[in-house]
Amino acid sequence: MNTFTPEMLTRQLELIPDEALAKSITIVGAGAVGSFTALALAKMGYHNLDVYDFDVVDTENMNCQFFRISDIGKPKVEALQDLIQNFIGVEIQINNKRIEPTDTIMGDIIITAVDKIEVRRHLFELGACNYLIDPRMGAEYASMQVVDMFDSNAKDNYAKSLYASDEVVHERCTAKATMYTVNLLAGQVAKAVKDVTTGNKYIKTLEWNINSNSLMAFDSNGSRL
Repeated sequence: MNTFTPEMLTRQLELIPDEALAKSITIVGAGAVGSFTALALAKMGYHNLDVYDFDVVDTENMNCQFFRISDIGKPKVEALQDLIQNFIGVEIQINNKRIEPTDTIMGDIIITAVDKIEVRRHLFELGACNYLIDPRMGAEYASMQVVDMFDSNAKDNYAKSLYASDEVVHERCTAKATMYTVNLLAGQVAKAVKDVTTGNKYIKTLEWNINSNSLMAFDSNGSRL
């Protein structure tokens, strides 16, 4: 049951109109970026949120995922649903399942907060959406691509990033994720959602080496920011 009230959005009324907040957003992956993106969007007033994940909360998730110690052992989507209801009063829709090859995922926006290139490729090829947002991260590296699914050039460029999984550089298990990188990237994803749902110019590609403080971004018109 949603108990979120319009008064909670007073500080952003001029920035995000009600019609934008009604857009359907599907987040695939409830880990670091997925969990904090869901929190950010719910706090912004987006209430038509659908989250997919098949995993359970583990001890190693405590450093940078939006879960409590008491959630360890619970399905991530169930813990996330409870947290967002408790924090914000928004009831998100959840799917405690792995994405299967026959699944068609839908939403005005699909966010691919997943680890595997194969899942990203599946969502790109079979997802039914207007925009696809693909955030990727390491401990001190973040990237994001926003794909207009009605723009053939944008789709062609994004398809080039879906290389084979054996070509991916895997980081050491002790250098995979940090809280500051997660929050920086989740904030960028939330801002991208705001921009595309309000018709504003949005960041199309983002490459951020947080270790060296090097940032490169291009907007939806192809101009470097």
